[in-house]
Amino acid sequence: MIAVIADDITGAAEIAGIAYSYGLKVVLTRRVGEELPECDVLVCITNTRSLLRCEAINQSIELGRRLTLLGVQTLFKKTDSVLRGYVKDELEALLEATGKKGALLLPANPSLGRQIIDGIYYVNQQPITQTPFSYDPEFPAKSDKVLDLLGGGTLIRPQEPLSIASPLTIGNLSTEVELVDYTKQLTPDWIPAGGSSFFKAFVEHTLGVKPSEQPTQKLPIDHLLLICGSTLHHNALLKDLEERRVPLLAMPKDVFDGVAYSSTWIKALSLSYAKHPSLAITINQPVSADPTYAQRLKYIMAESCYKITRECLVKELVIEGGATAYEVIKVMGWYNFEVTGQLAAGIITLQPHEAEHLHVTLKPGSYAWPEKVLA
Repeated sequence: MIAVIADDITGAAEIAGIAYSYGLKVVLTRRVGEELPECDVLVCITNTRSLLRCEAINQSIELGRRLTLLGVQTLFKKTDSVLRGYVKDELEALLEATGKKGALLLPANPSLGRQIIDGIYYVNQQPITQTPFSYDPEFPAKSDKVLDLLGGGTLIRPQEPLSIASPLTIGNLSTEVELVDYTKQLTPDWIPAGGSSFFKAFVEHTLGVKPSEQPTQKLPIDHLLLICGSTLHHNALLKDLEERRVPLLAMPKDVFDGVAYSSTWIKALSLSYAKHPSLAITINQPVSADPTYAQRLKYIMAESCYKITRECLVKELVIEGGATAYEVIKVMGWYNFEVTGQLAAGIITLQPHEAEHLHVTLKPGSYAWPEKVLA
């Protein structure tokens, strides 16, 4: 078994989707019990990216120890591809908990235009500080240098040998081929960590499997609810919904600013869905660097989802943005999921065990929707 620890729900879903595409039996959970489930890949959902630093460290230690005590020997740490969160702290916590000697971090995804060249992080050939990631509401990129973004570590090139002289090693990475070069050097003493591209290379190398053909998935438009909690808007789906005359309701500015009660707006959303059983809810306000905004907004969006799904028949729930998605599944009381499909790389459809009538599609806020996803 490979156990994966992800620092947010969309990252966990992305990894689960990859395992699914390889024909592996995958279990996605946010609560590890006293026994391990029967599966090839166990994906553990955490929300450490949205916690305080000390809470993220403590949760990483606790989960690492629990998995080790349950007999897990192969562990993969899924991190944000652009290094948002407490990446270094959580990896050091996992090393302490598991007794592993070092972590190899390959966060970049060259196939998605995310590369590390000479220690500089590029997104679509632009230094990261020249992209929208520089004003992320929780973890803005304030430097182009990977070691600055992480707060330390040792940087190596693809042909350089791994050394446990430093507990955290970060690889320069500009091509998919280089992923294989790094992966071949791994031994059981190491924790591999990083993005989806690294996980694919790791699975192929470790389990000797290849991806299988998957049918193209589409979103049914009837009884659909879109919760768009991301401030990085990729509007292909919103445009499609608007063309289909699905109501797109943006959060009022006074609710966004916290000067008006959200309950009145949420009630109006529920009434709208009852009349038109498909709805898209967006924030559509200027990004704020104040972290209290992010906390309040994800709670409002989650409460909106809870009220609508409890009062109306929702069959397809679509959530954009990892922090919002986790708040939703927490409020809904969902713990365990299976993968039922994949609309595109990183955009995964899940079936909550606690809500068998409902499908939940999750998309990271920084990923773009395909041009056409509606049936």
